[in-house]
Amino acid sequence: MNRFAFRLTSFGLSDIGHIRKNNEDVFHSLKELGFFALADGMGGHNAGEVAAKEAVKFVSASVEELFASSKKDWNIFDLSSFNKICIENANSWVHHLGNKKKAYSGMGTTLCTLLFHERSLIYGHVGDSRIYRFR
Repeated sequence: MNRFAFRLTSFGLSDIGHIRKNNEDVFHSLKELGFFALADGMGGHNAGEVAAKEAVKFVSASVEELFASSKKDWNIFDLSSFNKICIENANSWVHHLGNKKKAYSGMGTTLCTLLFHERSLIYGHVGDSRIYRFR
């Protein structure tokens, strides 16, 4: 099922750099669905790497479930709303985990999502991670 009119190529690379001791970057692609996500846990706070991993896992699973459970022809407005709700729910999930375990208290993450649809791109963005478009 190819819902988008673009040829997609993706890759990811993360570098811990010279300052941090812990890499809190997470990225995931569901290329066949045209979905991509990345997160960068908040350094200086508890369990940023956990927050990033859980946020990306949550939004990715939500997208997989949406397209596996429905053969509906989605329009851009429905998918845009879905993307927003996914991000809000991922935030609630990370917050819930932070309240559940003392070691996770105060954890947080940035989150960027991309969802290709026909000739359009739906994106979501929270925090200071960036999305670039190269032509």
